Amino acid sequence: MEIHNKITNRQKVFFIAMVLLMAILFFIVAYRVVMPFIFGVFIAYVFHPIVGFLHSKRIPRSLSAFAVTLSIYLLFMLAVFELFPSMRGLSVFLIDNFSINTDAVFDMIKPMLQRIDIGNEQMEKFGVELGKLLTWIASFLTSAAVHIVENGLSFAYSAFSVALAPIIAFHVMKDWDDLCFRVKTLMPKWMERNAIKLVEEIDVALSGYVRGQLLVCAILATYYSTALYVCSLKFGLSIGAFTGALMFIPYVSFTVSMLVSLMVAFFQSGNIHMVYDIALVYIFGSVLESIVLTPYLVGGKTGLHPVVVLLAVMIGGSLRGVTGVFLALPVATIVAAVWRFLRSNYIKSDLYVCKK
Repeated sequence: MEIHNKITNRQKVFFIAMVLLMAILFFIVAYRVVMPFIFGVFIAYVFHPIVGFLHSKRIPRSLSAFAVTLSIYLLFMLAVFELFPSMRGLSVFLIDNFSINTDAVFDMIKPMLQRIDIGNEQMEKFGVELGKLLTWIASFLTSAAVHIVENGLSFAYSAFSVALAPIIAFHVMKDWDDLCFRVKTLMPKWMERNAIKLVEEIDVALSGYVRGQLLVCAILATYYSTALYVCSLKFGLSIGAFTGALMFIPYVSFTVSMLVSLMVAFFQSGNIHMVYDIALVYIFGSVLESIVLTPYLVGGKTGLHPVVVLLAVMIGGSLRGVTGVFLALPVATIVAAVWRFLRSNYIKSDLYVCKK
């Protein structure tokens, strides 16, 4: 009996399409169940080099994985029990002081209005409208802060399932090399070389971005927390830590945290001098992040245009809320790596080169 060992291109495309379709459908149907496993594997992927480094120093791999997992879990518990309640207190502080300090804000800008010769009647109308505006801003910031905190807690609890994700991360980090080998043996031989090349390109882009961005977030969280604490800003430590953690969300996180800090500074001190100090802290932090940290630690590893970055964050937020915002750039980085791989192979293929 003759055995056909060849597989046509159409069969290859059909096989890949069916595997991707089944994976996407499974993720959509079992999203809440699968999410802790995905998050656990992602933690293991990010931190397994640390486990490998400790193991190279003759520390047992199980003990190394346990130490890394315990450190991550303690940071998570610290965020849940310290950072999020503090942000709730911050939202209450802002809305209380908005109603109290409306007159103070009006008195601060009143000399500027007098210079442009505005009548008393118009000035009174302006004061009323200013009060309405500040009240709206207060309610918006409070609802946004509560939404972020509640959704952040929901995301954290669902992703971790209190203990499931760290346990998964521990076992994956402990058996990382063995699991990678098992996955490799499952690949069909006809796609093994291209699949390994694609995975390597994704790994270079994703690991460089995620690990570099984590370092940027940690450094900026330390800087902002220390600087705001030195400036005696109320909730300074929490705002600084929150600012650093949200650096995964480009542009938006810096703007929101700076505005919040400036408002807290004004409400706390009642004068403009402390506001200037806080503004200088954020200006220096922005320069540090854009000129030193991001170019050296992250670079252009994502290969994404700033417009694409904003689009990815907006799409992620509209699809999955806070969870989608945090996952938007890693997913976009993977998609960009896959696109570059497919494009390079397409340019080399007969479909592109052939003239007839």
